[in-house]
Order: sequence, then C-alpha cells, then structure tokens
Amino acid sequence: MKLTLNIRELFEANASTYNGTLQVNASIDLDDILDSFPDEEDIDVDIHELLAKNRQIAVLWSVEDVQSVRPDLSDDQAWEVLKMVGHNADQELGICWLSLEGAAEDLFGEAPEPVKPQEAE
Repeated sequence: MKLTLNIRELFEANASTYNGTLQVNASIDLDDILDSFPDEEDIDVDIHELLAKNRQIAVLWSVEDVQSVRPDLSDDQAWEVLKMVGHNADQELGICWLSLEGAAEDLFGEAPEPVKPQEAE
C-alpha cells in the first residue's frame, strides 16, 4: 500500500491557520517554501516498506470496513467511527468488527433494519 502526499496541497490547505507563515524558531513565508517545490509534486510513501524498515507492523482499517458493518453511514460518519475506535483502542483486545459496530452505534444509534423485498402474492 502506498500513501501519496502532496506537500504543496498540505501547506496551501492550512495556510490560513498559520496566517501565511509557519512558526518554527523563525517566521518563514509559506510562499518561499512553496516556491521551492515544483507544482504538483507528490511524494509516494510505501507504508508497509517504511514499517518493515523499522521492524513494525500495523493493521489498517478503512471507511469501507466501517461501511461493511454499517452501510447506512456516509464516508464522513464512518471516518468519525474510525477516529473514535482509534482513540479508544484497547491495547490488549485491539480493534475488531465488534468495536467498529459498537462505536458506530454509540455515535449514530442502532443500524436501521434492512428493507425487505416485498413477497410475491
């Protein structure tokens, strides 16, 4: 699995948060930083390769995983479920399908009953 980052997009999306500057031990004009990157420069990061270099593993859960147990949830709602589960993950039990279902229920109530097709008469 690869993760693509676009540094320019990240800075531009958050420029208003920093009033056009990024505070480190000095103020740097974000335009100066952005000018040093070519337009549309993406950085590909292979998450599994990076973890392997550090002799680490990670189990990834996605919005689609949440929606497989709660198809009634939007992408944004499923993301809220993932954030809640990640924040409250039990280090002994980990994250499982039941924890996704429980968090979804805590946040958005019980799943609606599936609509049954009408029986032929």
